[in-house]
Amino acid sequence: MNTKGIISTKVLVMVIAVAITIGLGMPEAKAVDLVKTQAAFKLSYAQEAVKNFFGAIATTKKLVASEPDLYEGALRLGYLYGITQSYPDSVAAYKKASSLKPEAVEPRLGLMGILGRLQKWDDVIQEGQNVLGIDPHNLSALSQIAGAQYTKKNWAEAKTTYNKVLALYPANLEMKLGHAWATFFEGDKKAALDEFNLILTVSPGNARGLAGWRASNAKKKK
Repeated sequence: MNTKGIISTKVLVMVIAVAITIGLGMPEAKAVDLVKTQAAFKLSYAQEAVKNFFGAIATTKKLVASEPDLYEGALRLGYLYGITQSYPDSVAAYKKASSLKPEAVEPRLGLMGILGRLQKWDDVIQEGQNVLGIDPHNLSALSQIAGAQYTKKNWAEAKTTYNKVLALYPANLEMKLGHAWATFFEGDKKAALDEFNLILTVSPGNARGLAGWRASNAKKKK
């Protein structure tokens, strides 16, 4: 008797039975209605094009209600709410998009922008760190973190972040200006003057550079 064949058959039957049992216990994922989704996006973009932002929001909200797991829908809703300054709704939509795609940086960067408009600088920095945990060299996250630190007058922290960006993008003028002004506000006018001189060398007539140069070069009144 071929006992090996019998055992193999029994094992195969058991594997199939387990697979069926598991399959029956798992609900099928709802398929996206491609035709309706495409039509909704087309209408939403058309409404946005004529500045009917609230119409675009209504269209996208209806889409998200019917397709709650559609990442692109939640992301677009966050963007549209931001345009209409419906910031709490924008925050919620971007967070929903992040929950659908935890490794995506798009909704986190969008959220950072909205938090900046709300002047929630600590939250901007925290969300920026979340982005850097996914993408350590993300230019937008680093720039927004530096801007938040600068606004909070954390000059040393801002300079550290500016330096991280400048290591990657040495010619980034905005980061150079931010670093130079942070140096000025720290009280080191001589170092700041050197930085502004370099900025004006490559960007003659730069308004912020000239203002910084004059401030750094100003004599103390007796």
